[in-house]
Amino acid sequence: SKPLLRPRPTIGNEARGQAPAKPLAQASESLIAVERIANAGRVKEAQEVALAHLKEFGPSAQIFYLLGLVQDADGAAPQAAQSYRKALYLAPNHREALIHLALLLRKQGDHNGAEALAGRLGRVQKRSGS
Repeated sequence: SKPLLRPRPTIGNEARGQAPAKPLAQASESLIAVERIANAGRVKEAQEVALAHLKEFGPSAQIFYLLGLVQDADGAAPQAAQSYRKALYLAPNHREALIHLALLLRKQGDHNGAEALAGRLGRVQKRSGS
């Protein structure tokens, strides 16, 4: 008899439904390391550590936000904007990503985009009472 249709493999669904490979504490320590290195002004190293974190622990709003910060500091505005947008996709109310993306868009001359994000930030702050 003919086998039933099998789902076709697609990129990105290999690990769906599996528990995270690394404990949360290790991921948290890795994020702190990225921040520490970036705060020390070692932008290239911070970017490398952030990318290694992403590969080891997977995507999160915070790692995309930090990656955006170091890319922005390194003058890679298009990549920074993309990283901030990924952070906002994963956490639509991520205040820091909203602020930094709005500032970046304003700097690039996209005042409408910056105003839209500022309005979104205002709504987020109003809902949270801060």
